[in-house]
Amino acid sequence: MVPRKVRVKFTNAFIDSCAFDPKYGPEQAAANEIFRLDSKHDLSLLIAHSVRKELEHPNTPPWVKAEGLSRIHSIQVQLTRDELALKRDIHAILTGNGKPEKMKEEEFSPAAEELFDRIMHMTDNAGATDEHRALNYLAMRYPAIYAKTAEQFGCNCSLTGVEVRPSALSSGRNIVEVIFSYTNRNTDFTDKYFVRVDVTEEFPFLVTKISPYYER
Repeated sequence: MVPRKVRVKFTNAFIDSCAFDPKYGPEQAAANEIFRLDSKHDLSLLIAHSVRKELEHPNTPPWVKAEGLSRIHSIQVQLTRDELALKRDIHAILTGNGKPEKMKEEEFSPAAEELFDRIMHMTDNAGATDEHRALNYLAMRYPAIYAKTAEQFGCNCSLTGVEVRPSALSSGRNIVEVIFSYTNRNTDFTDKYFVRVDVTEEFPFLVTKISPYYER
């Protein structure tokens, strides 16, 4: 997997609300550098419209709300026909027994849309790298990631990270691990889950289903 150099002056950078109030050293240093570049107009820093719900959460610190809401947000646009079909399929799987009425739209949409937005906006995702191909495959073909995100939202957790790493199982194949991080809004404790995707050939496919991830 070859990293693609991002031309920051011509690329929109999207951040989550947790970037304003990171809890650990590396994240704090990265956030400080992002805001320094933004203050010098060396990058275009935006906030995804789906993050507004998180900024308005009662447990979000007031200064984070003020800082986040003062910045430029992306706007919500209509889904395409294919995306609407995918959303209906995901909704049906989450509700079970083919009866979407079991789960209200307002309970399902925030989780699914935040994850979908996060994947689509990652580094101007155009499907040009193995990382992006794995993410696009999961977004369009593996509804279980939306089910896990909805489950975590129900446990008062926010989606705080989506990361792609080469897998140790890549012997002879090009396999990546896609890691989803969910942080509890009250305790700041983070749980991670991951799936493995084979991106060796033209069409990616699932290697392992979503399961808990433990740092080695």
